[in-house]
Amino acid sequence: MEALEIAKENDLDLIISDVNMTEMGGYELCAKVKEDASLKDIPVAVVTALSGKETLFKCLTNNVDYLFTKPYDSEYILSTVNRILIDQSNNCYEEYPE
Repeated sequence: MEALEIAKENDLDLIISDVNMTEMGGYELCAKVKEDASLKDIPVAVVTALSGKETLFKCLTNNVDYLFTKPYDSEYILSTVNRILIDQSNNCYEEYPE
């Protein structure tokens, strides 16, 4: 629950979570973020060593926006995060036209 509290208290552009966390897994965190009206527009990425149809199904059913599998390519993750942040920045300007 600490992750949700942090998300609510801060103006986040992106949440990245491991699937395996102690109190709440990444899938559950994503589902709760997407259920919360104040957080639902924040993109959520999960990182996991798991792969296959079950992992993809869990991502889809919990509204995960991005999936990074381990071992991952750091350049790919950095370029994806950069693109997400640029998209978020562009969306911000669309909401507040001059």
